[in-house]
Amino acid sequence: RWRARFGWNRGDSRTSQAAGARPHAAQPVRTMDLPEHAPDRMATPPPMGTVERACWDLVTATRWEDKRPPRAESWWDAPQPLRLEGPGRPPGLEELERAPRTPRPGARQRPEARAALFVRFLHHELQAAELFAWGVLAFPDTPRAFREGLVRLASEELVHLELYRAHARRLGADTDR
Repeated sequence: RWRARFGWNRGDSRTSQAAGARPHAAQPVRTMDLPEHAPDRMATPPPMGTVERACWDLVTATRWEDKRPPRAESWWDAPQPLRLEGPGRPPGLEELERAPRTPRPGARQRPEARAALFVRFLHHELQAAELFAWGVLAFPDTPRAFREGLVRLASEELVHLELYRAHARRLGADTDR
């Protein structure tokens, strides 16, 4: 399901209705087609001590405390495209078919409603950080400055995540799920 949400399916042919277009004029959704030989989470991880390994660890970690900013001194000398199937998630994570409705503006005066929003925001930050790290692994042929930017953005998203997490905890939310 994770791949389907982000349009990362092999040979995905879903379509999206253009705004105001007639039903028969659907436009194709731009997706990333992965070759059949694309490595998955069982692929060999990059060498220890490299930025790519730090990105790998961020994406594949299954515990909150292991989702750390990708920091390392060196880049992999011979990077290869690594396209992981999806991010690591803790065992027992409840995956919902549909997210709960956002509380109405008046309900947000209650701390538990605000806490629920902050938990939702922190999950968005986590997904963004993982996607940036995934991009470093998937596209090693892009310019180093671009990949450095992705690493910086992943790190910033994790800072935001911790800010949301701390505030949600102050409001009484369980942020370990």
